[in-house]
Amino acid sequence: MNDSLRWFKSSYSAAVSCCLEAANSEALILVRDSRRPEDDLLVFDGVEWRAFVSSTLR
Repeated sequence: MNDSLRWFKSSYSAAVSCCLEAANSEALILVRDSRRPEDDLLVFDGVEWRAFVSSTLR
């Protein structure tokens, strides 16, 4: 599944190699560690993702 996804990083992390990457997969948002993409993913639905992002902006 990871091979067919398009992963995105924040533009704020362009010069940094240790960050999170996110991808859309149907109704889910997947998150992985960019340094260890083979490890387990965090999986969010839309409501959970909005709550996660909102909490990081505070």
